[in-house]
Amino acid sequence: MTPDLKILLVLVLAPTQLLISLMRLELAYGLRYAELNNRDPNRPWSIRQTAIYHKFKASSMASTWVLIAASRRAELSIDRYIKSCVDMAALNPFEIHLIVLDTALANWRPYIVSLTERITQQVCLCVPMAFQINT
Repeated sequence: MTPDLKILLVLVLAPTQLLISLMRLELAYGLRYAELNNRDPNRPWSIRQTAIYHKFKASSMASTWVLIAASRRAELSIDRYIKSCVDMAALNPFEIHLIVLDTALANWRPYIVSLTERITQQVCLCVPMAFQINT
């Protein structure tokens, strides 16, 4: 019976260089976000959605981005971030995900507060009616 043959692969690259040379990521996701629409004072909020696609190849440090129906606020924030980077090599492509998420999350709290106020107003109108019907 012969022993199993084990092969040791010796890499010339350092482990981190090897990982970087092999690393290629693709991300795609959709987000829903609340946005003031300034159309109807009774319904001031709209729920919108955006799609994000990002392909990153670490060996060339190249990123491809597709943002579909991004909010104006997200566009301005991304533009501000890119302009703030003195050197494009200093740009962290994954920071853009945080910017998109931050802008998508920013209005949820005011939106929920607005819904709470509307529900409270409706309850205040309905509760006295309920008491009048029972008496």
